[in-house]
Amino acid sequence: MDKTQKLEQIQSFTKEMQEIISPSDFSTDPYEIEVTSSDLSLLPKYHYKFKEEFRASFVIRPRNTEELSKVMRKCREYSIPVTIRAAATSCFSASSPTRGGAIIDTRRMNSVHKIDVNNMIVKCDAGISWLKLMEKLLDFLSRFPAALAGAAVEAYRNGRDDQYILVRDTRIYG
Repeated sequence: MDKTQKLEQIQSFTKEMQEIISPSDFSTDPYEIEVTSSDLSLLPKYHYKFKEEFRASFVIRPRNTEELSKVMRKCREYSIPVTIRAAATSCFSASSPTRGGAIIDTRRMNSVHKIDVNNMIVKCDAGISWLKLMEKLLDFLSRFPAALAGAAVEAYRNGRDDQYILVRDTRIYG
């Protein structure tokens, strides 16, 4: 694909994204892309200094699973690689793009939907922060075991570049 075709694809994708999500939740700003392209590791800083072609072209911040689903569908339709990002607290460059494309920042998907005390399961969005999750669990703390270390909200890639699975249920182990 030459530069003209790539530019046309970016413009078409951008137009379609603005029909799906709010313009404030979609960015092509180089500064925003740089900030969301790294985590606590040093690799992204090195990586992007010498390998510009791996830099993402978009940052997309869906607010709910419906928007996320539509965004993922469009990314697949346009063959745009996707990197899922939450809080970027990893030290292993897990939220750093390696093939360009779009960064899906899930931090706006940060609600707790259900707390099942009996089964010790919390149903929450993929982008919830530990702080917000723990604040929601404070009312139930006496009912949960003291150790909450097993809780995790993760995005998995199931081995194929074009299919992603988002785990929305957080299990709490004591």
